[in-house]
Amino acid sequence: MSSEISDRRRLAARIPRDVEHCERYLNRLAVVVERAGKNGHAFLPIVRRLEKELAEAKEDEQVLAGLKSRLAGRGS
Repeated sequence: MSSEISDRRRLAARIPRDVEHCERYLNRLAVVVERAGKNGHAFLPIVRRLEKELAEAKEDEQVLAGLKSRLAGRGS
């Protein structure tokens, strides 16, 4: 594995993968795609990846909310 690929993977591991960040990235990407015009389709793999990560982040939030609810209902 080249060091460039390794560096990219380390960077990707540090990028927050929460709903707020995914939404912000998709908003920025929408501007990029709009400005790209006819070449906007080149960004579709990135859009799909971000949409998938957004869905996963939302699922994670639901799981965490469920756990908090479970703790709150547990009592003393």
